[in-house]
Formats: sequence, structure tokens, C-alpha cells
Amino acid sequence: MVRSLYTKRSLSKFVRNFQPPKSTYYQHRDDLVCQSGPGSWPSYVYAQSALYPMANSAAQDLFGIIPGDTDYRMFAQDFGDIPGLDIIFLLGGYFYHTASDTVERLLPGSIQARGDNLLRLIKAFTNSSNLQNAHERRLRSAVNKSDNVRAVFFDYLSWFLIYYSREQAMLLHSLPVVIFFLVPLLLRFPTWGLTCCFATFYDFLKGMLYHTSAILLAIVFPVAFAVIRLLFSGQSMNWYVFAYS
Repeated sequence: MVRSLYTKRSLSKFVRNFQPPKSTYYQHRDDLVCQSGPGSWPSYVYAQSALYPMANSAAQDLFGIIPGDTDYRMFAQDFGDIPGLDIIFLLGGYFYHTASDTVERLLPGSIQARGDNLLRLIKAFTNSSNLQNAHERRLRSAVNKSDNVRAVFFDYLSWFLIYYSREQAMLLHSLPVVIFFLVPLLLRFPTWGLTCCFATFYDFLKGMLYHTSAILLAIVFPVAFAVIRLLFSGQSMNWYVFAYS
């Protein structure tokens, strides 16, 4: 339906922004911006205007490997190239598209929180100087290629959103690496020598092996347990076969 709306209607060329929220009734402020773009300005508008911000740029990198899809891909990638936000809800997924997804499961305040966010976002997008139609976007993209670069952002307990550009991220995220290499050298500087060099290199190697092992185990164990559960249950999403009260 989304594809037909955009490709077969003359009004499609005038669409400047979209915000497709997906949810169940069982929600309360746990609405995550998992995708934004094209470019970085939609996420910047969200960072400046959302009353209850909940977003993470890492979610956009991970969303591509999840076996699911939303209308965002149709509008922003496949057919439209329209700037927007893809907002999903995190809790109560086992109620989604089932008979148990009822008004009774609606948590007090959830609609109000959602409305507060959307109202502020709509006003902010409407007043943004970056809001352009399809022709204006093509002209701007041809002139300024940097507009298509995504930014880095994440929220802190939905209190506020931390937002910075990709260039700033390269600098900030390189500082821990520099500290990691320099601090052991500075601590051993008074007793510097050949033995000290080997000891420092051994500490570096041991620390990297520990961290690499921890990352691998953090991936392998959840996947292994998920596969074991699937083998024993025979159903990939077996919670859908039960009636929850």
C-alpha cells in the first residue's frame, strides 16, 4: 500500500517528511527511534524537540540484520528518499498483531507521552529550514554531499539526547584508544627498559585477548541458548501460542 501510494499518486513529489510509529497498546514511553534519514538532520530535529527522547544511532546499524521491516524503507530508501524517523516500541511485542492487543493493555500516560513527542516533532519539522520537496532535495544533495552523512546520538534514561556529528565521533571515540596505549607507558616510564617493554606488550596482548573473548562469548552464548530453545520447543516464537492475561 505504501509503495502504491508513493509511486502512483502525483502528490508524492510534494511529501517532505514522514514519521511512521509502530506499536502495541502495551507501551509507556518506550518508543525508540531505530532509523532516521536520509542524512542527519531528522535525528537532529528529534534531539532538539522530543520531550521524552529515546533513540540510538547504533540501532540503525543493527536494524538491517533483524528479520523485520517497516514503512520507513519504502519512504526513505526504496522509492521516496524522503527524510523521516522510524519509531518502534520495545515492550509488549508478543501482543502485537494478536487478539490480545487490546485497549485494556494500554498503560496510563502512554498515549499522552506519545502525543507530546509527536506534537513537538511535527512543529519542529514544519519549522525546519531543511524541510524540502523532492526536487529541492535532489538539488541540495548534488551541491552538498555531506548532508547524507549520519550522525551519532543516544539518549540518557529518556531525560535528554546526546548528539554529535560523525567527524566529532571520530575524534571522541579515538581518545579511549590513545589513553589505552599511553597510560601503561606513562606508568612504567620511570623504570623504562627492554624488560619493561616486553611486560607492557604482554599486558596489552592479555587485555585485548580478554576483551575479545568476552565479546565473542557475549554473542555465542545467547545465540546458542536461543538455538537450543528452538530445538526443544519446535516453535521460533512460541509465546504467540499462549493466551496472556
